[in-house]
Amino acid sequence: MALIDLKFSPAMAEAVLDGRKCCTSRRDLKGMPGDTFEIDGKLFRIIDVSRERVADVALNFSRLEGFRSEDTCLEKLMEIYPDLGRRDFLYTHFFARCPE
Repeated sequence: MALIDLKFSPAMAEAVLDGRKCCTSRRDLKGMPGDTFEIDGKLFRIIDVSRERVADVALNFSRLEGFRSEDTCLEKLMEIYPDLGRRDFLYTHFFARCPE
């Protein structure tokens, strides 16, 4: 288990801190289950990681990603990763806030 540096945009960091976001999908594997990261001094632990197609992230995890709809999630993923298609893969990191 390691303390990792997992960066979020200000809007997504706010969604994490508000409890509206509990996973993040990235091109590269950022951590493993048990690893922790901090946002504004609050500690979070990765509880699982899975490899998912971009379209499946939007379809299955849009709300967990902090979005209100599949379409909004897919649009954002395509904006962040313009070189990826709907069938390409991302690593989805699921996390939970650690007790204080």
